[in-house]
Amino acid sequence: MSSKDDPSRPADKTVIRAPRPRQRSPAAPASSSSAGAEPAATPARESTVFDPGVGRRMPTGWSSGTVVVQNAVPGAAAAAAAPALQQEILLNAADGVKYAAANPTLAAAAPLLVLFGQLRLMLVERQAAPLAEHVAEAIETFEREMAKAGIAEEDARIAKFALCETADDLVGNLPWPKDEGWIGHSLVARFFHTKPTGGAGFYEALNNILARPEGHHDLLELMHACLSLGFEGQYRGRVGERDALERVRRDVYDTIRYFQPRAGDDISPHWQGMAAALSKPRARLPLWAVAAAAATLVTAAFFGLRILITDEGDATAVELLALNSSTPVTIERASVAPVAEPAVACL
Repeated sequence: MSSKDDPSRPADKTVIRAPRPRQRSPAAPASSSSAGAEPAATPARESTVFDPGVGRRMPTGWSSGTVVVQNAVPGAAAAAAAPALQQEILLNAADGVKYAAANPTLAAAAPLLVLFGQLRLMLVERQAAPLAEHVAEAIETFEREMAKAGIAEEDARIAKFALCETADDLVGNLPWPKDEGWIGHSLVARFFHTKPTGGAGFYEALNNILARPEGHHDLLELMHACLSLGFEGQYRGRVGERDALERVRRDVYDTIRYFQPRAGDDISPHWQGMAAALSKPRARLPLWAVAAAAATLVTAAFFGLRILITDEGDATAVELLALNSSTPVTIERASVAPVAEPAVACL
């Protein structure tokens, strides 16, 4: 949202207005007296308002989506909003949940980071004092988890400071009821006994780490998570500073990836199944090609055998002809001498 939408508020600031559970507008018919009792809308209230409760009761003809109400009336928005979640239920929702992460700093800070995100996205009946005590106890638990994980004392102190700054920035800029506020519950002042820096201390610590990022990857990931959740600090409300804030966040990410690159570019590193020793699939020939090749082989074998048999038959015929003499065959018969008649003696 630009500054022209709300002249009385800083630029680039979205107003997220939660309904006030104690203030209910009575259902009464519209009249001139009730119209006169309605307070006049101030320039701050006439800005573009994103009302989380409107999205729960869809207007006629709408099935889903986000409703952005222009020139919303606070009374009407509270009447149309769904009941807010009790803060105690939200704070106790994560009790006993164990968070596992490769980064021990992120694992220890996960309950706080999840809580910050839920407070920004969910409609909650906010009460500053109980919330401040819960966040303070969570930070003390974070400090003990860091010591148990063996994190360096200086890194643990900077991480604790970053979480305190994030809590003051994110929770402090949430919409609060008139009788509530985060000003008197600053965690930076509570744990570090100093005045709230408005986020300047966060960026100062970040610059010191970026100057020598070696060995501080886990801490950089935590600070990058805080920036991604919406921490703005000194950039909040400044005209044209969105790009500068995005460059800071991008520089932190690039530094993390430079010193600790990803294992691979695959979205799912274990998408492949078990490796099996399978031969490459053979190219399948069409049936007609197999039949044509078989016919060609049979025909070639037929003609080859025919030529071979013919040649061998001719050679055998020549050998057989050579067995016969070239001279004509004559049959000679032996002559038989006539039989001499026996001599008869004369008597």
